[in-house]
Amino acid sequence: MKELFQHIRLITNSTLFSARTMNLLVVCILSFSVITKIWTIGRKVDNTLAYLQAIPSLQAELSELRHEKNANSDSLLLFRSEVAGSFRQVAGNLEQMDGRITHTNASVKMELKKMNEYFILLSSSNEEIKRMLMIKKENDKLLFEQIFPTGLATK
Repeated sequence: MKELFQHIRLITNSTLFSARTMNLLVVCILSFSVITKIWTIGRKVDNTLAYLQAIPSLQAELSELRHEKNANSDSLLLFRSEVAGSFRQVAGNLEQMDGRITHTNASVKMELKKMNEYFILLSSSNEEIKRMLMIKKENDKLLFEQIFPTGLATK
């Protein structure tokens, strides 16, 4: 600012222009500078007022976005809960199936053991053994129908 005044003094002390012309030039420059500053400040005030006027709508939009975020969070939590329930149900079904397979394997092993015993007996030619084998055959049919009760089993 000091330098500006020094330049203005140099220009006003110049003999090229009259003092009135120099004063008019200085007044015009200062007026232009002041008007430019006022214009800049006015624009900043207008921008600030526009922002302040937009705050209520921005708050409403922010509130709506928070509500949507909470709704999405709730639906995601519900989805996770449903998926966890489904997985628990599948795990329970797999455990039941494993139990059934274990029981069936034990039954098959027992029946194979009985069959081996019957084949040993079959190798002898006793009439009593043949009668026992017939009883065993009928028991096998009954067991087969108990295992496959649908009647779709092949005979």
